[in-house]
Amino acid sequence: MAGALLWSAGPAVAVVLFVPLTGSLLTALGIPLASVAMVFVTAGLVSALPLLVRLPATGLSAVVAAGVALALLGTGVVRHGFSAERPRPDSLLYVRDDVKARTLWFSGDPAPDAWTRGALGDDPRRAAVNDYFPPRGDEPAMVAKAPALDIPLPEVTVLDDTTRGGTRTVRFRAESQRPAWRIQVRLPQKPLAACTVAGTRLDRAAMKEQTGGANDVVFHHYGARGFDVSCEVPAGTRLRVDVADYTIGLTPQVRDLVGPRPRDTVPVAFGFLPEDSVIARAAEEI
Repeated sequence: MAGALLWSAGPAVAVVLFVPLTGSLLTALGIPLASVAMVFVTAGLVSALPLLVRLPATGLSAVVAAGVALALLGTGVVRHGFSAERPRPDSLLYVRDDVKARTLWFSGDPAPDAWTRGALGDDPRRAAVNDYFPPRGDEPAMVAKAPALDIPLPEVTVLDDTTRGGTRTVRFRAESQRPAWRIQVRLPQKPLAACTVAGTRLDRAAMKEQTGGANDVVFHHYGARGFDVSCEVPAGTRLRVDVADYTIGLTPQVRDLVGPRPRDTVPVAFGFLPEDSVIARAAEEI
């Protein structure tokens, strides 16, 4: 008996480690990538199997273990689904895009649910949204037309503009006109010789590495209402500045269009998928 208790300590530690890991991975990756989370958890559990070889394996213990496993499986099947205690993660974003002269809803969810269906409809079209969420690349999201609202657009202000020799250096400020928490600035990579952001100078090679081969350089700023960028381009070259700002969650006027979030839903985790936000986008040549 003492030996069995001693050898059970190892599997007990494995359970303590892997059970919370399962929940953490599912939260981080979301429902669309739940299978990926289970691959990692299964690999970890398989690596822990040698810890079980010294445990007693009588016929009675095998029957009891099988019965417990079936009971847990049945409980999981019966309680499967979402509720206020186990809310469904979902997302809904509103965009006023002055560059493309449109307003739209979009969501990175796999399908509409009872709440997002009110904005997206039953069968929304799929389209890339990398203008607003670059990490998503060309992966399509659910997209639908949205009513036009007077969302204040971000502004670009030239602070300094000098030309020496064959190089023009222009310093500008990208600033939100509302309480946005994140600002995105997108610049065409081709004319840029260098850019300085937050005191850090990025030359052409550094920007090429940062973009991973994309045609645009994208800078993100968090917190303050605006930030300054200084860029070096060939003399006489105009620079197109594409700027967008993002709120945390839906603003009251947007929320009025879809109603409050139901209690059995919760916003998706930040950083992994597009999360609830109101986005305003504009562009200017300076």
